[in-house]
Amino acid sequence: MRIDRRAASTTGVTSVTSVLKTQALVLGGTLAVFWAVFVVNSLLGGSLLRLGVVPRTTIGLRGLLFASFLHATLNHVVANSIPFLALGWMVMLRDERHFIPVTLFGAPGSVHIGASGVIFGYLGFLMLTGWYTRSFGASS
Repeated sequence: MRIDRRAASTTGVTSVTSVLKTQALVLGGTLAVFWAVFVVNSLLGGSLLRLGVVPRTTIGLRGLLFASFLHATLNHVVANSIPFLALGWMVMLRDERHFIPVTLFGAPGSVHIGASGVIFGYLGFLMLTGWYTRSFGASS
């Protein structure tokens, strides 16, 4: 049986390109939402910030859904953008199946607004999986 190396190579490149496009779409789309919410919040005079996590209140639980998308200042959203992209992509490279659970459960309740909790969740996940698998790449 003879293998056509050009066909196998093209299929592998297409597969990698498809995966990278999907990852860029997910991360870029989420980042676009961060920035869109920041612009809308700025136009509304910061009134959306009340949708952040409010500790020890039932109504404050809605912040679990919204807090990661809310940023108080331009510096805040810029400071969260780069680590979100870098660490989010590393989580996706590790295993795409882990991205959603790590994103959803990575934000602790102590962070009132911003994506910092998600970013630190990504970092903790990557460090833990690297330590647990005893591998720099921590591939499955």
